[in-house]
Amino acid sequence: MTQPLPILDTTLASLSIRWEVLGERAVGGGRVVWLRVDPGAARVRVPSAIEALQVEETGSVPRLLVRNPQKQPVLLAGNLVVKGGWQTRAIERSVVIAAGASVLVPVRCVEAGRWSPESAGTARRFGDAENLGISMRRRAQRMKGDELRSSGRYSASQQGMWASVTDELRSSGVESGTSSYTACLDQGRARARQAADEAEIEAPAGCNAALLVPSDGGWWLEAMPTPKAFAKRLQRLLPDLYEVTGGARGAVNASALLEAVWREPLTLLPHLEGALGDSFALAAPTHSGEVIVLGGALAHVSIGATG
Repeated sequence: MTQPLPILDTTLASLSIRWEVLGERAVGGGRVVWLRVDPGAARVRVPSAIEALQVEETGSVPRLLVRNPQKQPVLLAGNLVVKGGWQTRAIERSVVIAAGASVLVPVRCVEAGRWSPESAGTARRFGDAENLGISMRRRAQRMKGDELRSSGRYSASQQGMWASVTDELRSSGVESGTSSYTACLDQGRARARQAADEAEIEAPAGCNAALLVPSDGGWWLEAMPTPKAFAKRLQRLLPDLYEVTGGARGAVNASALLEAVWREPLTLLPHLEGALGDSFALAAPTHSGEVIVLGGALAHVSIGATG
């Protein structure tokens, strides 16, 4: 029987992680609220491409081996889709990998109809990563939060992930012979990426976090260790606000929402060998996500709420 993970008397506020609203603007069909979150963990590298790491097949669906050949710790952000191996996977939780270390990272399959290499060159390796769209990310976060509250395990159901991919393919109007979520990324998500690129949106000085509020009323909060790292991440996030259509333009009381999130209890997640820092999960009924703290400073926050 799985032992429940410990819900600690710990919150972002008690960890002395602070936030400040820097401004907001309309983007696509929603809004983005610019934030500064302190203190950051500046010594963590956030690579602009997955190729900075070595992501390898293990022959086991729920685990991939990730090696960090860099000379400093690297943040592997959750919700990245990595292509290759015997099937396409999505990184299930964020992890800071120590310099020169290897970590067995939990993943979920997002390509139900393939269990064979596409080519000899990609049989053991993965690359060409893309972010899960906001709808898929929030589905995954909700499943993980529900599972944590019900069983003490922080993990999305594999059957649930496959069902979510099927729904995404159907709603996007695209087809995939292997039921791969990459079809959504290569077609529907591609149009949203182009719209975001053409908008040429930049975060204000000092910004290392944002609250994205699509038109469906949900939201996504993401914070990175430095403004430079956030600028890289922002390019993966802005398409969210062009991908979600329908409904009124998103509106939210950012200060009230953030005040509540900062006081939510956190659950300490099991340590992954080769990883650095303390990883926590937040699992409220309406929103859930992850926090990584390294040496008392922020390394990553990713929390989402459905509309």
